[in-house]
Amino acid sequence: MRQIAVIARRELASIFLSPIAYVVLVCFLLLNGISFWLIVTFVTNEPAMQMQSSPLQAFFGGTLLYYLPILAVCPLITMRTLAEEHRSGTIETLMTAPVRDFEVVLGKYAAALIFYIFLWLPTLLYVVLVARNATSLDWGPVASAYLGTLLIGVLYVSIGILMSAMSKNQIIACILTYVVLGGLFFLGLGEYVLSDEWWKNVWSHVNLWSHMEELSKGIVDTRRVVYYLSGAVAALYTATRVVEARRWRA
Repeated sequence: MRQIAVIARRELASIFLSPIAYVVLVCFLLLNGISFWLIVTFVTNEPAMQMQSSPLQAFFGGTLLYYLPILAVCPLITMRTLAEEHRSGTIETLMTAPVRDFEVVLGKYAAALIFYIFLWLPTLLYVVLVARNATSLDWGPVASAYLGTLLIGVLYVSIGILMSAMSKNQIIACILTYVVLGGLFFLGLGEYVLSDEWWKNVWSHVNLWSHMEELSKGIVDTRRVVYYLSGAVAALYTATRVVEARRWRA
């Protein structure tokens, strides 16, 4: 546990010393700010919408603008975690240290996930604004929406770590992560376009949009939680095996 914390602190320091981290932060906040402003404007001007959903419910998964920043930033914050270590040759130094492969992977993963969470912290301001201007606010859906956002990060960051472990170049790692995450996202949309009920049910298990639609209403389906957690465990386990294989080849 101590080694994981040491690696995570080192990786976090590296992230926050990188200019790209602040570019990602600004772009992420800008996109979320635009999304929230558009939603509030639309809901305010459409009385019928005020009866159907709150701005926060629409913000968390109600539009494509919620998913685009997530799909954009996860590859960027994970691409260098292990790929850059391979490119610079520092992975050999790390591998010869008294640290196990899974500790390296989990340390890198923890740092990237913490940064992902950090990106979402400013959105708590939107919750405060809605709470101050609404007659009443149901905190259950707000909590479950943030839970869903965290679960997405848990899975997507783990996939990014895996792609980085498999690559010797951070650009390639980034592209691979975009391909995998984009593929998962669009495959899930098959639930809305397929007519066969069996296939619709299959794709519903990976449909990010329908998952967030449920969570933003306060519905927490344990099957969704298991999907994200088991997917993350599988990705991190595979990443550990990849790192282990590289150690033996070295």
